[in-house]
Amino acid sequence: MTEDFPPKTGGLAQWSENLYLVLRSMGADPSVITKGNTHRRDGCVRYLAGILWQDTRDLRMLLALLPFVLRKRRLVVFASTWIAGFPAAVLKIFFPFRLVVAVHGMELVKWRRARHRLKMGFVFSSSDAIIAVSEYTKSVLAGMFPRLLPKVKVVKNCVQLPASFDNRQYLTRFSLPEGRYIITVSRLVARKGIDTVIRVMPRLIRMFNDLYYIVAGDGEQRNKLADLAREKGLTDRVIFVGPVSEEEKIALLEASSVFVMPVRRLSYDFEGFGISIIEAESVGLPVVVGNSGGAPEALVDGKTGFVVDPESEEEVLDRVSLLLSDEKVRKGMSEAAKELVKENYTLNVMRENLSNIIGGILG
Repeated sequence: MTEDFPPKTGGLAQWSENLYLVLRSMGADPSVITKGNTHRRDGCVRYLAGILWQDTRDLRMLLALLPFVLRKRRLVVFASTWIAGFPAAVLKIFFPFRLVVAVHGMELVKWRRARHRLKMGFVFSSSDAIIAVSEYTKSVLAGMFPRLLPKVKVVKNCVQLPASFDNRQYLTRFSLPEGRYIITVSRLVARKGIDTVIRVMPRLIRMFNDLYYIVAGDGEQRNKLADLAREKGLTDRVIFVGPVSEEEKIALLEASSVFVMPVRRLSYDFEGFGISIIEAESVGLPVVVGNSGGAPEALVDGKTGFVVDPESEEEVLDRVSLLLSDEKVRKGMSEAAKELVKENYTLNVMRENLSNIIGGILG
């Protein structure tokens, strides 16, 4: 049960698809209940259009889950967030199935009213296991609900390793100028620190006159960031490509020299882990990442990239310029980044971790 699932994009949609693929590889027959207005041809996904996931007056999620609860004797329900898991927690009062709830980050701090905290606590208390995507997210949850700590297992995000392909065909629609690129792939929201990168671009361009900054994704900060780029005289150097397909994303990453995302903590939001970081590492990009939330857990500082103070333009400038100027350092980090992902962030690793959790709750 998840708020987002492909063809929707974003970290939660990708996490949900990875979970689905891992469960299938374990021999399970998973079904997906989500929201949206389109249909998958494989028939595994049931879309419920227009659902308000935080609104418990809408019972369609509960009714969609009920047939599975009635006919499957050893049912395990995975909920991508506590919000998606609320209908399952209600049904669990009456039916003996297992419930596993994931925690990512923002959904723990976004809903701050007392009634939301009560609902959150009810869902987590009803669960048989809780999956945290990072040690940091686990610590945030433990601070809110200390009694839940024995239930919490850290299962870090994973990526599907990219296949080799000719990426030129996927770059044609962007008409990228000749030169070198640094890149951010993310939702365009304040916590990602894209504004910090734009602010240091004038100095980077003075060092590397063929440099461009690719920003892939969309979000509420799109216009504000475009205005900042115009203010800095960077309309031809900061390239907003908008939402991209999986193939286009990999092609853009492979065409770039450095991935940069100086994420910051906001009072209402933080980076739970950062799938886009390990995506970049999977194709051999060294990364420059803000020291905030669970993002530093996605790299090895000084080996696959650098962790920086997200509020320090000087640190961002120094680390990015080092990677652009020192080919030996960049290539060494590139190889280390690919190895890190292969060893720690693949579907096989996620399958092993989930297998242990499922075995533990089913007995």
